[in-house]
Amino acid sequence: MVRRSPTICRTELFKSLWCGGFRRAQNNDRVIFTGYARFALLNILKALELKPGSKVLIPSYVCNVVLIPLATLQLVPVYYKVDDSFRIDLTSIPVDHDISVLLTVNYFGFGVGIESAKKLILSRGWIWINDNAHGFSSLHNGQNLDEFGDFSITSFRKTIPVLNGAYVAINTKRYSHLFEQISEYSNQQNNENHLKYFVKTLINICGFRIRNKLPEYTDVLSIEDNDQKYLRASFWGEKLMKSCNQSYIRDARRENYHLLENFFADKNYQFLSVKNSLLEVGNTPLAFPLMVRTICSQSKLLQYLRSGDIDAYAWPSLPAEIQQSNLHGAVDLLRSYIFLPLHQGLIMKSYIENLEKVLDEI
Repeated sequence: MVRRSPTICRTELFKSLWCGGFRRAQNNDRVIFTGYARFALLNILKALELKPGSKVLIPSYVCNVVLIPLATLQLVPVYYKVDDSFRIDLTSIPVDHDISVLLTVNYFGFGVGIESAKKLILSRGWIWINDNAHGFSSLHNGQNLDEFGDFSITSFRKTIPVLNGAYVAINTKRYSHLFEQISEYSNQQNNENHLKYFVKTLINICGFRIRNKLPEYTDVLSIEDNDQKYLRASFWGEKLMKSCNQSYIRDARRENYHLLENFFADKNYQFLSVKNSLLEVGNTPLAFPLMVRTICSQSKLLQYLRSGDIDAYAWPSLPAEIQQSNLHGAVDLLRSYIFLPLHQGLIMKSYIENLEKVLDEI
């Protein structure tokens, strides 16, 4: 589970109210809001009316919640390999004429897999669903990452401080006729109760600091089985997404990324290394990836960092069948990285000082 920004942006909250009042943001002819990316994927697959047993090609290095919509519609996942630069390993793509859909992932806002996906789609003719859950405000060759694919799914709740929020973008004319159907599925979803979080936010604005506990929904089975399966995007989330300054978010996160890059280059820790050439021009990085060397285990590093109040995590929570089989080396890839969130509001001077203190003691 990728964690969201921990702070509420008061300026953007007031701006969203001033600009749009209390009206819910509207879908347009390309973008359809929903509460969570997994439900956006479900709505797309339902609208495509794939037959039970249809095959969907997905990366083995993927969060287990991706399987929820496939299982709901009785679709069969077929896995391909992603290398340690988060690029598609084209040699792992099966020759299978029964595959209907290709799902690709823009890991952590990087656009390194886009060109390989474009080649695959041109040669195979599959439906391309671009999982851009990590890539809000991110660009590839000057184009928004959410503009690639027949469909794209973006989870802006991972980048801006909102209760929930994701959207489907329909990018090709051949599927534009599905807009109304996907919109209908999204509008049928229940609203998530956000009143208590709004009240806490108002108290914060008045000067009292109260932690806004936001649901993480890390238990996949509970999501699948309870009444929170179909949730609409938060009213405030839609408005904040519409009003936020994406250029600022992009520039701030890129600057934070480069500051960490320079820090680790100077320190040259023997138990960590930085993967070069991941961040392309225009990318908005969700997190800073660190490769773990065998001198120190991933779990030990996470323990040290968290004990020093440094937010760090491993990603993803792999599907059970992948964990058991280590298919395409996905478990090895999972264990080789830790990630440092790159919130746009992070005060980097004090953050790096604290990070240095913790890592120097290892």
